[in-house]
Amino acid sequence: MLFTDTRTLAGKTHLGRFQIHSEEANVGRLNMVDSKRPTLTLLHNDQTSWAGISQPPAIIKGELTCGTLVTLLVCKTQSRSVELLLDYVVSGRQYLPECDSRIVRIQFTVDDTRTLRWNPIFLGSADNVDNIQTGSIEWNWLRKIFEADTAIGRISAGYRWDVPSMRLLPPHPSDLRIQADIIISLEFSSGQSLESAISKARKVVKFLATISGSPITIVQAALSLAPASSSVLELVPPPYYVPVYENVPTDREIGPIVKDGATMARLITKWIGLGEGTEVDGRTQGARWEARNRYHTSCLLKGQVYDEDRLVSAANLFDLLPSSATQCDFELSPEALIAVDTARCIIKKMLKEDDAYHTRSRCLSDLARVKHPTLKNRVRARAKIVKEELVPQLNQIELITDRAVDLRNRYVHGVDSNVNPPLGLLVVCTVTLEFVFVVSELIEAGWDVSTAREFPRVQHMVNWYPHYYEAYFNEYCDVD
Repeated sequence: MLFTDTRTLAGKTHLGRFQIHSEEANVGRLNMVDSKRPTLTLLHNDQTSWAGISQPPAIIKGELTCGTLVTLLVCKTQSRSVELLLDYVVSGRQYLPECDSRIVRIQFTVDDTRTLRWNPIFLGSADNVDNIQTGSIEWNWLRKIFEADTAIGRISAGYRWDVPSMRLLPPHPSDLRIQADIIISLEFSSGQSLESAISKARKVVKFLATISGSPITIVQAALSLAPASSSVLELVPPPYYVPVYENVPTDREIGPIVKDGATMARLITKWIGLGEGTEVDGRTQGARWEARNRYHTSCLLKGQVYDEDRLVSAANLFDLLPSSATQCDFELSPEALIAVDTARCIIKKMLKEDDAYHTRSRCLSDLARVKHPTLKNRVRARAKIVKEELVPQLNQIELITDRAVDLRNRYVHGVDSNVNPPLGLLVVCTVTLEFVFVVSELIEAGWDVSTAREFPRVQHMVNWYPHYYEAYFNEYCDVD
C-alpha cells in the first residue's frame, strides 16, 4: 500500500492543536476511525463548542501530538454542532498550500487491479541454491507495468513489493508469501490544485473501470508538491468518484482484456485524448467526459440491476456524446431545402397572439431539427463501429438498438397502451446500448476487440455479449 499502518491516519483517532479563527491553537480530536467520514471535535471548552462558531473556516491547519502536520478541508454543510465534518484530511511533513497550485503528482491504489495484472507477474530471483539456503532473495521493489504520456499528464503503474526483512526469512522459504500492491501515478506538467488533481485522477479510474466492466474505487491516495521532495502527503478520504459500491466477489480469477504494457499505454493515451476533445487522427474531437461520467454513475454502479431508469440513462449516453463521435447534420437535397424554407416562411406569418398552444414556435423548432440526426441515428453510428469489427456475428445489432430507443421513448414520453414490455426485453435493450457505448469507445481508442474476445477468462461484456446476441435477436427482433 501507499502508506503502512504506522504512517496512515486512517482507522485511528488523533489528538492535536488546530488553528481556527484566532491565533490561539485549539485542542481537538481528529476522528479517522471511519476514513470515509473524518470529523473534528474541539475539546478545550465543551462538547458543543462548534455551536459558538458561526462560520468555520474552509481550511483548518493543525499539528498532531505525533508531530504530523494536517490540513483539514471543511464541508460547507454541517449536520452537527459537536462534530465538524471534513471533506478531506491532508497529512504529512508540511501543510497543503491554500491558494497555490503546487500539486505535481497524485498517486493512488484501487480496490480492483485485475485489469493490470497480466502474466507473468514478477516473483523475484531465487535461482541460486545458495540464496535459497541463506534466505537471501533479490527483489525488484517497484516494477513498472506501463507508462503513458496523455493529455492530462504522465500516467504510470507499477508494483510495490511487500517483502519481509532478510533476517526474518527462514533458511528454506518455500512457503514465503509476498504481497505486491499496484501503485498508479499521475504526474502533471504543471502545478495543479487539489480539485484539479482529484478530477484528473478520477478520469484514470474511469478508464480502469471501463476496461474492467465493474466499478473501481480508490483506496489510498498521496500527493506530491513542487518542488519535488522525498515525502508525500496522505489524502484522506481517498477521492471516491462515488461514495461506495458493493463489491460482488467472483468464484474464479478473471483475466484482463489488455495483456501488455505497451498496448495499455497506447489505449489509455488515445482514450484520454478522446475524452479531452483533442485532435485524433487529424480530426478535432469534442470532449466526451459528460457521457462517460453518466455511464459510470447511472449504469455501471447498478451492477446486475436493470430497470427503466437505467435504460433511459443508457440511451441518453449517445445524446451526451459530441457530434464528432456520432453523426454530423444531414445534407438535405435542394428540393428538401426549398420545402423547409417555404414552410418556415408560412409558419412565421402566423400571429403570435392567437397561438395559445405555441404551435408556431413548436413547428419552427421541428423544422430546425430536420437536418439533425435523431437518437436512433446517433446510436446506429456508434453501433456501426462495433459491427464493422465483429461482422458477421453482430450483423443486425442496429435492429436491437432501434428497439431499445423505441422502448426508451415509451418510458420518457408515455403511451396509451397498458401493456408493459417484458422484463427480458428491458434487460436486452439496456445491455445492448451499454455494450455499444463502451466497446465503440474502446475500439476508437485502438483496442483490438477481435483479439480480446479470444481470452478464455474475461468477464467483460465484449466476451459474453456476442455469445448471447443470436438468442437476443431471435427472441426480440426477428419476430417483427
